[in-house]
This record gives sequence, C-alpha cells and structure tokens, in this order.
Amino acid sequence: MCGISGIIQREGSVQRRSIAHMNRRLAHRGRDDEGMWIEGRVGLGHRRLSIMDLSDAGHQPMESDRCVIVYNGEVFNFRQIRERLVSEGMHFHSDSDTEVVLRAYEQYGMDSLKMFNGMFAFALYDKQARKLFLVRDRYGIKPLYLYRSHSQLCFASELKAIVGLDGVSVHLNKEAITAYLQFHYIPHPQTPYEEIVKLTPGSYCEIDTDTLVCDVVRYDTPSYEPVENRLTLQEAADRTETLLQDAVSLRMIADVEVGSFLSGGVDSGVITAMAAAHTGKPLQTFSVGYRDADLFDESAFAMRIARRYGTKHHRLVADFDAVYDRLEEIIVSMDEPNADTSVFLNFFLAEETKRHVSVALSGLGGDELFGGYNRHRAFVWGKYLSYLPKGLAGSLISRGRSDRTSRWGNRMRQLGRLLHSLDRDPAASYLKMISYQQLITPEIPVRRYRIEEVLKYDLTYYMSDNLLALSDRMSMAHTLEMRVPFLDYRMVSHAFALASKYKTSLWQSKIVLKKVAEKYMDHDMIYRRKQGFAAPIEQWLRREGQERISSLTDISFLSRFLPEACIRDDMYRFYVLGQDRALQIYSYLVLSLWYRLHKEYLDD
Repeated sequence: MCGISGIIQREGSVQRRSIAHMNRRLAHRGRDDEGMWIEGRVGLGHRRLSIMDLSDAGHQPMESDRCVIVYNGEVFNFRQIRERLVSEGMHFHSDSDTEVVLRAYEQYGMDSLKMFNGMFAFALYDKQARKLFLVRDRYGIKPLYLYRSHSQLCFASELKAIVGLDGVSVHLNKEAITAYLQFHYIPHPQTPYEEIVKLTPGSYCEIDTDTLVCDVVRYDTPSYEPVENRLTLQEAADRTETLLQDAVSLRMIADVEVGSFLSGGVDSGVITAMAAAHTGKPLQTFSVGYRDADLFDESAFAMRIARRYGTKHHRLVADFDAVYDRLEEIIVSMDEPNADTSVFLNFFLAEETKRHVSVALSGLGGDELFGGYNRHRAFVWGKYLSYLPKGLAGSLISRGRSDRTSRWGNRMRQLGRLLHSLDRDPAASYLKMISYQQLITPEIPVRRYRIEEVLKYDLTYYMSDNLLALSDRMSMAHTLEMRVPFLDYRMVSHAFALASKYKTSLWQSKIVLKKVAEKYMDHDMIYRRKQGFAAPIEQWLRREGQERISSLTDISFLSRFLPEACIRDDMYRFYVLGQDRALQIYSYLVLSLWYRLHKEYLDD
C-alpha cells in the first residue's frame, strides 16, 4: 500500500520541492521507498509500502516508453491479467501488479479497468496523448483527492498532502460540515474544503494537461436489482461461500505475512476461518477488548474462533487514557472530521497489528451487502409500522430509560429511534434513521420499502466515505495494509442479485451469510445479538466530565452551523438529565479539535 500525489501546472515547470513536500506528508503510507518523476508541467510523487515484488523493480513512479504511473493498492488478479498480456506479446520487467496495470492500459486503454479485481487509486500519465488519468476502485476502498485552480491541479491520497502546498488556497466547505454534523462523516464528492473533492468510486478523471480540463467518467455501473429469485437458501449459501473463499484466497497473495482482524462477529469470523486454511503456519489474528464495558466487548467470542482455528491471537485492551492522550494525533491522521466511534479503535488495533504483520484482512462489507445493521431490519419493519398513530411513538418511548450502557437501555434507544423515524415515504424514514441532526434534506435514492435500495445507499456512501475512509487512514497511519474480501466485485454483484428474503427479514439479518457461517462457527455465536465494532463513548464522555469536554468544544465555531442553544441543550440533556446524546457531543468535540488543528490552512 502506498501514497500517491502529483501536480500539473498550467504554466511553468513543477518544482521538485513541491513533490518532495507532498511525499513527506504521505511518508506514513509507505516507509519502504519514495520516488519522484517530473517532466515540465507534470510532476508525480510516490511513497511505497512494499507488499508485492519487494525488489527495486517495483520502484515508483514506474515509467515505460509511453506512460508513467504512480499507484496505490492491489489488483489481486494481476497474475491472470499478466498471463493474458504475455500471450499477446507484452514483456515485463518486474513481478509487481503496478506494471500489470501500466501494460494493461497500454494494451486496452481505459477498458482495462473492468478487468481489475482489487482496491486501488492511481494516476497514469500518457505522454503521447498528453493526458493524465486519475482512477479510483469500484467501491472507494482507496482514497483520492483532487484540487483544481486556474493555475494548477493537484491530487493526493490524503488531504494533508494538498493543503499547505505552495499556491493552494482553501476555504471551509460549510455544506460539507453541515453534512458531517448530520451523518458524522462527509459524503463524496465533498470534503471539508470547498476547492478539494473526492474522486467518485468506480470512476476515472481524464485531464488534459495543456488546459487542465477534467472529464469524469464512470467505468463501473453495477446493477442492484435481485435476479436470482429461484435459488434455495442452501444454493444461495453455497454460491456465497464459493465466492467468498475465492475472494479470501486472492487476498492472501503477498510477499509479506498476512493476518486477520477478528472481532468475534460473523463477518470477521468467517473471513478468519477461510484465511486460516491458506497459511503454512498459524494465522495471526487481532482483536480489541475493553475494561468494564461488556456490552461492547466481543473479545471472548474472538478467542473461541482463534482456538478453533489455531490462530496466534493478539488481544488489545482499549485504554481510555491513551485515547485522550492521542486524540489529536488520531484526528490529524483521519484528515477529515469523522465522529464514528470506531476511529480510535481502528487506530490502536492497526498499531498493534503492524507490530506483527504488514497486511490484515477485514470483515468490512458483510453488513452492507447482506443487511446486518439494526436500521436495516428497522427499515423492513417501517413498511408496516408507518401506519401507526403518530402519538403512539412518544408514549412507548417514554416508558423506559434510553442509553447505550445496558442492553435494555440500548433496545429502548433503538426502538425510540425507529418510532421517531416512521414515515410513509421510505426515503424520509431512512434519512431519519441515519441522521443525528435534522439539518439538511439530501436526495436519498430510496423509492420503495425494498432492502436493496438502502443497502445500495449504505454501500455508496456509509461504506465508502465513513468505514473505508477511517479504516484506510487509521491503518495507513501505521503503514498497515487492510484488505476487504467482501468487497470483491463478484461478491458485491452476487449479494445484490440474491432475493431480498435471503438478506434481512422482520426477524433476522444477514440470513444467507449466517447460513454460510454455520459451517465455520458455533450456532450460539452466529445467532446472538449483534454488538458491532464500536466504542463505549458514553462511558468515556461521562468519565471525562462536562467541564473537560466543554473546555475542548468550540461553541463559537460550532454555532456557525448549529444554534448555540442546541449545542448547550445537548450538553444539559446528556450530563444533567442522563439522556442519550453521547454521539452528538462526541461529534462536537471531534469537529472542534479538527478545526483547531487545521484552521491554519484555511483562508476564511
């Protein structure tokens, strides 16, 4: 895994010190090697984490007579593509997948993108055509940011390589910050800065290096319509298992050791079980546990899976003091404001994992493909419950305490959120389910109460801009590569083609995936209540106390987006009345710290 960057000047030559600056800001993404390529008005930079072909032959930028490329990621089926290219007369000088991507473009042009099964973001400069292509994988596993002004165009794997660069001027994107307060992440193509965008997953940007004119083209437009309605549950499970086994097998390919995150849930449990069959020695697995927070701790289940498959298991105990001490470091590593409470868990888990391996498999994607979240079942229920009398919601909610620190309180919280979300318009219902503030009304493409519509939305935004973004930044902060077998494009196509009844029903979630898991995990582990990979943020905020949290919260800045009374009311309801406002308060804290650490780059 790597960090890539580049500059195109409208006039004059790219300065070597500018590319060097971008490389320094991306050093954490690749500590094994660095390189620069500059030719007049075009300059490319690269930081390398060596995973495939550890020799100098894999050095980047990689140049041929026609093209030069800087590449971040992995194309897992590169060997099959290479064999095809060799049969067609292509010659290779390395064993890297980078060269396969380069040669595939030279042979097939941008049609080659449809051949790639992997996770990647790359920039390829065609010297003959005088065009630069910026490319991002189908689901946004790897990041790519783009800045354009009248005089120059810059791109990089992370925002920090662009802001602060000579000639770059950025302003706060108020619409994006408003979206953050509503969703706790920023949906693409927006970023915290008005002048910088995220390249849309599954697309490429074709740039004329003479005029800086950009054309964005979607190369992947998947179907999300169920078509395999005649399969039995067992047939659907067999097909799912076969595809997942092949996806895991491909992602075990590396010239360094591969480990696996193991939370104890179905997704990571099945991935770990399959991965263990591909190693000649015990697979190294990694999990996070907590002190005095049983509701959030799955480490006991992780240990059961580790014992069953003979893995060498590493359990990290989360330390809230360490979180507080390193919160600023984590926020700087994240680049964008993000209030998902798994951010700092991923940070510490990646730090521990990197001490032992350089690549780790993740179970991300299972919930988005097969309907694993409580809100997915709530959406299915919503079709029927939306006809309840409006006053019933309030009377039911008022009967019990709503919080996150007990199973009963958490259930009341979830019930309350569901009942408050009821609307006969499915898009309005889902927007209420996923919103923490009612600030904006974005266009959500949910037209019917069909589970595929919300799964598509979650895969497109929640997965790409939240879970994958935070996982990439937190793993790469420690130069660790993370791989996600569930996001093999064949698995995604298969999951959406399955009948709805095999995903989520009124009473069960991830139906077909749990059927697969029965072969690999104990029944009580598969069909227990979902816990999820989240931190006990409510306990942490209460332990720190209102005075300390308030001192870190910049109400003056926040009031540019929210009424000050709303912010103070959330503090009062949480700390005085004991109500469930922990995530809102945490989002204020994160945004305040992000602004303090990044405002030097703003020209506001």
